[in-house]
Amino acid sequence: MTTEEEIIIRDKRNTLSLNTNRNTPFLKPFNFYGNGLRLGLIGGAAMSIYLLTINALGFEDSVGVKYLKYFILLGILIYGLNSQKERLGKAYTFRSGMAYGLFISLVSATVLLVASLLSYGLADSLAFQKFNIDGGEFGLTAVVGALIFIETFVYGMIMTFITLQFLKNGEVNENVNA
Repeated sequence: MTTEEEIIIRDKRNTLSLNTNRNTPFLKPFNFYGNGLRLGLIGGAAMSIYLLTINALGFEDSVGVKYLKYFILLGILIYGLNSQKERLGKAYTFRSGMAYGLFISLVSATVLLVASLLSYGLADSLAFQKFNIDGGEFGLTAVVGALIFIETFVYGMIMTFITLQFLKNGEVNENVNA
């Protein structure tokens, strides 16, 4: 059920969009799940390739080099949130931005988890490492993959929140009672 403030609008391709303000229509239709899935897959794949390259070059013990992968996710989030804001226009809300960042972060984290397990399946030496835990056994590899999943999701949400602070334009939302 939708409340009076939430109107579900279907565009020509039958994708769902959420408009929270009846007075401000969308500039263009926005495919939340399609665009979010695409960006999440690109971000997760790019971070996975980065980690595999680091492992192949022998930098798997360098914690600082591993954290640089989050700049890839940050770039994806900035691009995605900015494009969402441009497409939705005045119907763009902080909540919709957080939901979009959450979806992109979840997809990217899932791709990293799958890549961690697949890299172990290809060769033990390619398995991602975390907290000096080597992927010598499948159980340890699964634990490391789960830690990478949680870490990526949390960092993604923090970066989403920070990015949304920079995307604010100073306008007051008319639907919020002060």
